[in-house]
Amino acid sequence: MSENENPLCPHCGERTKKWATPRFNVGEGLGWHSPYLYVCFNDACPLYVRGWQTMMQYYGRVCSCRYMFDPESGNSGTIPVGTPYALRGDILD
Repeated sequence: MSENENPLCPHCGERTKKWATPRFNVGEGLGWHSPYLYVCFNDACPLYVRGWQTMMQYYGRVCSCRYMFDPESGNSGTIPVGTPYALRGDILD
């Protein structure tokens, strides 16, 4: 990944978007240590699409998840979302 390119989502191949993390009470484990993450906001991403059914089936919750990558730690994973519009207000690019 070049410094000027956002990473690709491994689930759909779309370019992720830079997303500002909440930065409160980091010392208490309630915030993120990175000022931003890269998040896949592709509503056709297979991870996101399957997530609605999976979360309901296993956890009884109406939500899904999106792929996320932390550039500071190099870790990736998922971040839960309750609606297709969740998190979009904090997209930086």
